[in-house]
Amino acid sequence: MGPAGVVWINCHNQFDASCGFGGVRESGFGWGFEPVSDAALVSIKAVIDDAQSRYGGKLWVKGHRDLSASTCPGDWLYDWLTSGAEEPVGDPSKIDYESIVAYLRALEGEVRGKPLSRLRRSRGEAVRVAQRHLSARGYAPGVADGIYGRRTAAAVSKFQSDQGWLKANGVIDWQTWSALFGA
Repeated sequence: MGPAGVVWINCHNQFDASCGFGGVRESGFGWGFEPVSDAALVSIKAVIDDAQSRYGGKLWVKGHRDLSASTCPGDWLYDWLTSGAEEPVGDPSKIDYESIVAYLRALEGEVRGKPLSRLRRSRGEAVRVAQRHLSARGYAPGVADGIYGRRTAAAVSKFQSDQGWLKANGVIDWQTWSALFGA
């Protein structure tokens, strides 16, 4: 049984039955060394999201290899998991870009009111979105888990330093947010 507050993703065609949300067998994602189907990714993400909602978004999402000498889950699935477990995009012509922009502006409004930082122990969707974007831009914030930890602060500081005009303090204020998202 894993520690409380951790969602375990393994490579044994099942979710760990010791998790608070129960086990799901025959998920169809195999060992995870090769890309898996979009349907499997959507299913895995749905279970993760369900567990997160039951525990107020305070769970850490981990692979078995994070806490033991294992290659489980496989590299492909583990990379997908640690980069934020994003669902497949689908047909780009059907993406509602206006809603995405509105969503990012709403998150920016949150950041304007309360900057994100390790000192504040920031958590939540704004942190998760920033972590994903930092990772996509080549910085290494760690797992996109919505928890503003040491690696996130270091990635933010490096990003700020690379911009040349932002104060490299590891805090995401509205200026850093705007630079990160190109606003």
